Amino acid sequence: MGDLFVVFFWHSVYNMFAAILQAKGGNMIRDVSEVIYEDGAFFVKKADGIKVGFEMEAEGFRKFALLWKLIRNGLLKTGSLLIWDDPEANMNPELLPVLADILLELQRNGIQVIMAAHSYNLSKYFELKKEESDQILFQSFQRKGEKGNIIRI
Repeated sequence: MGDLFVVFFWHSVYNMFAAILQAKGGNMIRDVSEVIYEDGAFFVKKADGIKVGFEMEAEGFRKFALLWKLIRNGLLKTGSLLIWDDPEANMNPELLPVLADILLELQRNGIQVIMAAHSYNLSKYFELKKEESDQILFQSFQRKGEKGNIIRI
């Protein structure tokens, strides 16, 4: 893969991520300068220079920040595999469409995403936002009978 493509790809992902968060999350991205790792701990550095311990941020925001850190550090790139269990847990429901947009865009740029979710709303956002060329596969399971056999539906 050529360097020009890599620069274009990550510039595109960055702009998409920033635009989605600004549109959907209000001041969420405007207030954050960066996520930093210092002295064995993560901090969110605010636009005014103040560092806030990562544990003090809302859980949903921390999930977006860690995802953003993986992208910015180049650890999540074309050909990567992202495995995420319950990405919607403890997240503001208003941010679920943002999460779907970001994960779909990552998939469109060659990152395989495998996730387990318990949110009907999140799965519906994927269904509504996906394009014909997107490669999305849904699996649903439920218990059937008294013995609790699990079946695929």
